[in-house]
Amino acid sequence: MTLTTHELAALRRIAIRAIEEVHDVFASAAARQPSAPARTAAAGPASPPTIPKPKPRMAFGLAEASQLLGLSRSKLYSMIADGEIRSVRLGSRRLIEASEIEALLARSRN
Repeated sequence: MTLTTHELAALRRIAIRAIEEVHDVFASAAARQPSAPARTAAAGPASPPTIPKPKPRMAFGLAEASQLLGLSRSKLYSMIADGEIRSVRLGSRRLIEASEIEALLARSRN
């Protein structure tokens, strides 16, 4: 479908008008927000924002586990088949628990 120059110009005007309306909505919402009270020296230094710690992963897919261990996926499959590392099947996915990866590394250190 090819648009004429007039149709393109009309679409552009509509898009610009929509963007201006969104801008106006955000600008009026910002104007209605009460401003934060000014901090005084007596109030002390501002505390840094807290960043929530991410929850540790419980399991990894074979591609992720192979990247973590620096092994190929085929090597990981052979280790699973040989019983060197255990995996779980969840639906159609095969996962390796994080604790199993840690145990494999601990066994390899000895």
